[in-house]
Amino acid sequence: MILMLASTLSASEINGRFIVTNTDSSKLAVLLQINSNTGNEALGGATIVLGFDTSSINLTSNPIKNTDYIFHNFCGNNYSPATITRPMKGRIWVNIDLPFNQSNSGTVISDTSGWTDVVTIYFDIANINGIANLYWLSGSPFWGVYKDDNLTLMEPNQFQNINYYYDITAPELVSASLLDSDNLELEFTEALDSTSALNISNYSINNGINILGISISTTQNIIILNTTSHTVGDQYTITVNNVLDLSGNLISGIHNTVDYTGQPSGIEDEKVPTEFLLSQNYPNPFNPSTRISWQSPIGSHQTLTVYDVLGNEVATLVDEFKPAGSYEIEFNSDNLASGVYIYRLQTDGFTETKKMVLLR
Repeated sequence: MILMLASTLSASEINGRFIVTNTDSSKLAVLLQINSNTGNEALGGATIVLGFDTSSINLTSNPIKNTDYIFHNFCGNNYSPATITRPMKGRIWVNIDLPFNQSNSGTVISDTSGWTDVVTIYFDIANINGIANLYWLSGSPFWGVYKDDNLTLMEPNQFQNINYYYDITAPELVSASLLDSDNLELEFTEALDSTSALNISNYSINNGINILGISISTTQNIIILNTTSHTVGDQYTITVNNVLDLSGNLISGIHNTVDYTGQPSGIEDEKVPTEFLLSQNYPNPFNPSTRISWQSPIGSHQTLTVYDVLGNEVATLVDEFKPAGSYEIEFNSDNLASGVYIYRLQTDGFTETKKMVLLR
């Protein structure tokens, strides 16, 4: 009763967020971080209650320290060993204890200019095609976060939930075009890891072209290569290897090469594609619109159709004869719910499908 009365006098506020630090086809690592509005608050005992969607991610009913979770602060030294428990399906308790004989000797929480790491939880991925939903339950009757006097409750303020789409799709090289005789622009289907993307040795161009410098766009899906001079009218091939996306997926071994002509992109290039190709939409995930591009080496009747995961048709983007060439169209997701969608290109003798994610 004393604790409850003391808590009503507090103006201390706490904020929280989730950060995905790593993912593969089986595990999703999520870091919990907190801060306070003042930066003068130290954390005492706490029960932080979380919820998660068990259709996409899961956690064992008896989580094991250093296997299913790792604490970064508020565990050991003046604190008792902190734990993660899962008292019921889809619920997690983060249990932190600062014994009363250590009151007023807790670890200070960062102010809103930064974040303090609490714990990383390693979830099992239950559905690789789903969206991982993880959320704070500050309104739970079990929730309680105290200052290190172990008497004053900190008021929940701003907590950022997370909806995470598992990215296990390899990045693809979409196009290569000369901005001028010695600056080549490369476009990829998604943002790239800057360390691997800015490594000159990961790019090679035939016909004696050397790469002198490299830069990356703020969206991290456009690369500009400064090269030795190209010859107008000559044909070139750019090959990209060992480049990763932000989730650590290696560039596709199929879609890592593009042909282009030695002339600036402002001059019309009459070259006809040599193969069918349906590219990954960009951006992906998207909201509300995304671009889909493809190429055809022959003239044919072409259809480009979008379906939901149950196979229901939600949009027909193209249904007509098209000459050989390269094309791009915008898909607008108005009136569609978040989720995974399939788009399919069908022409004479060629069919290919790819997945895309609408994330509102």
